Amino acid sequence: MDSAVVDGSVNVRQLSIDDEKLCENTKHVNPKPLELEWILGLNSKVPIVNLTNKNDYDKVFISASAHVLQIFHCYGNKSQCFVGHENEIVSIETDSTGRFIVSADKCGIVNIWDIKVMAEFPHPIRTIYDPYHQHYHHREKRLSKIAFSSDAKNIITASDGNESVIKLWQWSYSNSEGSDNANDTFILPEKYEPVASVRFNSNKNETSMFVITCTNGIVFGQWESKQRKLKRHFPTRSVSISFRFIDTVFIENSQSAVSITKCGSGVIWSNSIVLEISSDVLMKKTNENSYKKEFIKSIKLCENPLTVIKSIDQYIVTADSMGRIRFYDKELKIVFWCPSHDFIDSVVTISFDMMEKLNLDQEQTVRDFLLQTRSEIYTVNFTEMKFTKTFYKSDDFITAIDVFPFNKKLICCANYSGRISLYDYEKRVQVIEHQLKLRKRRSSKSDVDVIEIPHVSALAFSGNGHHLMCGLENGTILCLDVDVLRELRSFNFLQSEVMNIKFSLDSFFMVAYDVKSNMIVMNYDKATEEEWKVVGGKIRYHSKLICDVLFIPHAPPMKPTTLQVRQQHHNKIQTAPRLISLSQDRQIVEYDLFESMKEDSHNLVITFTKRIYQTAIPISMTLIYNSKKHEDQILVADSALKFKIFDKNTFEILATYSGPIYDSYVKQFDANTSFGLTVYSKFFIFSTNKNICIYAMPVDSNPYRSLGITGHCDGIKAIKVDSTRHFLFTIGHKCQSIFMWNINFQVLFDHLNEGGSGLKPYCDLLPGGKYGNLFKDMQNLYYYMLMLSNNNTIDDRIVKNGLDINEVPDYMRALGYFPSDYEIECINHELNLSGKRRLAFDELVKLYINHAPLSNGSTAIHANEVERALRNLCCQLCDDINSADIVLTRENLLKILTDAASEKVELKDAEIYLEKLFQGAEKFMDKISLSDFIHNSLKLNGRIL
Repeated sequence: MDSAVVDGSVNVRQLSIDDEKLCENTKHVNPKPLELEWILGLNSKVPIVNLTNKNDYDKVFISASAHVLQIFHCYGNKSQCFVGHENEIVSIETDSTGRFIVSADKCGIVNIWDIKVMAEFPHPIRTIYDPYHQHYHHREKRLSKIAFSSDAKNIITASDGNESVIKLWQWSYSNSEGSDNANDTFILPEKYEPVASVRFNSNKNETSMFVITCTNGIVFGQWESKQRKLKRHFPTRSVSISFRFIDTVFIENSQSAVSITKCGSGVIWSNSIVLEISSDVLMKKTNENSYKKEFIKSIKLCENPLTVIKSIDQYIVTADSMGRIRFYDKELKIVFWCPSHDFIDSVVTISFDMMEKLNLDQEQTVRDFLLQTRSEIYTVNFTEMKFTKTFYKSDDFITAIDVFPFNKKLICCANYSGRISLYDYEKRVQVIEHQLKLRKRRSSKSDVDVIEIPHVSALAFSGNGHHLMCGLENGTILCLDVDVLRELRSFNFLQSEVMNIKFSLDSFFMVAYDVKSNMIVMNYDKATEEEWKVVGGKIRYHSKLICDVLFIPHAPPMKPTTLQVRQQHHNKIQTAPRLISLSQDRQIVEYDLFESMKEDSHNLVITFTKRIYQTAIPISMTLIYNSKKHEDQILVADSALKFKIFDKNTFEILATYSGPIYDSYVKQFDANTSFGLTVYSKFFIFSTNKNICIYAMPVDSNPYRSLGITGHCDGIKAIKVDSTRHFLFTIGHKCQSIFMWNINFQVLFDHLNEGGSGLKPYCDLLPGGKYGNLFKDMQNLYYYMLMLSNNNTIDDRIVKNGLDINEVPDYMRALGYFPSDYEIECINHELNLSGKRRLAFDELVKLYINHAPLSNGSTAIHANEVERALRNLCCQLCDDINSADIVLTRENLLKILTDAASEKVELKDAEIYLEKLFQGAEKFMDKISLSDFIHNSLKLNGRIL
């Protein structure tokens, strides 16, 4: 038995953590680069838990937002955030005292927290990993419901779907079979539909009794500690098949339980017809079959579906979908109720204060409670019948955010229902909110007007803070009043979801683009009545999704006429910036805003286009400041986990670096470039699929230059940094919360110093590191090539200090990386810019890491890539390139290599390659299918080359 348990009871002193040791240990914990400081909103699907245990004005509750727990103090809007899960939290439960909290996520991680030490030790004191890792009936089970006994001894979990798996843990005991193995398990019969809830009995001496509520049935059970076995009972008395059960609770100081249904009925279960038993008898009498309860009767409680049932102070409390709250006695006779309020919608949960009442007969008052609806949380003083809104409104997914650009600590957010709110994130209060009006749209199918909800997809403040633009899913762009958020004007130039809106630094130009790659640019001219005017017109140049757009200030003229146009229009308009767009079609495009503003121009004038990628797909871009050259450069992140730097004027490649390796490639950069780049050139912020990261400048392949943390478990939708660069705001996909992170850049710089100098940090990117086989091969090959340089001579050899840059492609090929002609051209261009003719070994290692492709953490080419390339080359011989019946001849193969390929091979070289590949030309058959050629001749069967 574990030392944490004494005589079958939880030894709290041993189980939690000694306070003195805890404080001593936490003094040496390194700070995090991104510390979650505040959460605006919560997951309304997860019921909150009231932790108030003092008769005080301040109410305390715990809630879930994505994968994070938040303890919120209503007085002062103070909160504490705790990260212990990787996936979305689906359930929170607590014991009767509120001391221990159990949380579970959808992938099965169960954490137990001690609230007394959470402030100093923000980690769970026990974790149960993946309780449903086994497969039942060839289908993986996932955790859906959880229950925590009032004495904090037992935990019950239920899996999803039919034939739900029920498991029980006595979590404070040591388990000889393994710490994560349940004490007992059973499977519900297939006729029982998914589990709706699991509850323990809170009566003394019956805390091991539980009830499982399924949609079409109830199961009672009990943990028998002596036999170490879960007992269960399926009621045999028939119940109306029309009942769809929602939840069940045990009645305090009684042998009965009550269930509620969707049709508004209450169902009573008991051991006998007698519904009441005195507390004295209950304390003394023990009945081994007390958990075997049967159907007694059903009572119609209301006309609306019931959503919540609680048992508190010998009362039964229910709430329905219309927000009506009623109190009943043990026989379900109504005692009193709360008057209905228009502002209360469907109730999610009712959570009462935890203060223990000494004499229930003398204290007839109802204790205060928290009321959670689908969008609000209220503190309810039942004596005064006073409802006080106590938390931020969370009625739908947050879809867009932006931070006010100046000293005001304001953040603007919009949700999927069209509600736009402005919050003061320093005082943590709401400033104002505005609900967008329903919009009328002409249906293309039925040719009638359709009323639709204005789903917001993008928000953007101008750099001077005077303008706020809002993009909708239907392509409409709204100009909003910054102070009151009301609509000033609307623009209907785009027809599909607005992906992004950006302003120029001077705030006189605005660009927006949608999911179909349509783009519109607008210019602000206060002298005219319209103020915002379209520049040129809508354009769709890119064939694929636009990755990003950038305004580049203070551009040198691309041609003489551009400078003349600027001088002619200087008195009429502000100096226009350059505008560039980057798309997944690998094209970067620059637009001439001056030419586009002419009266005879009906579209955006394109100045320059260039394809900057061959195979990889660009994902995002931003401007960075090169402190050595004192100029701005364009940084692009791509799907090959590379960072590429381009010249902002000519778009020529300047450098290629291996990017940070997290859960995915870089998807977004911090787009807040409206501040002095010389001041904030030491770092930038980016996000991947789930992680948010900070990066120390300058850009290179050093893996210690970045640090990241899980931002949102279901993916990050947007990131924004405030004007002070102290706080980062993030929202996730289908998440009702905004996360505010405190940025500590000093931690990043300390991490960079700990990585070491020279080649040490870069070698960590190679398989085996500095002492691995690849690094040794790189060393040996480097010196071999130095010695064999200019080998067609009988003169004495002179080993020069460095490998000639013309031999770099051969060096790469010898290491298994075969760059294309385009990649070799880029490498040579980068080397020429450096001004070096010879490369030392350290430089070659970095060059290899920068350019070689990444595959499963190492540089490799998968055989599937070779097969796909061959099939693409054979597309001219067969319409169906996926067919395995493509027939190849020697002549066809030579023709493909010499003519069809984008990088053609000389006929003489192609013949030599075939002869060496097949060990003689005579061994190549006259005809061979492509499938045989790939799998038998080349012997490519999913291997990594």
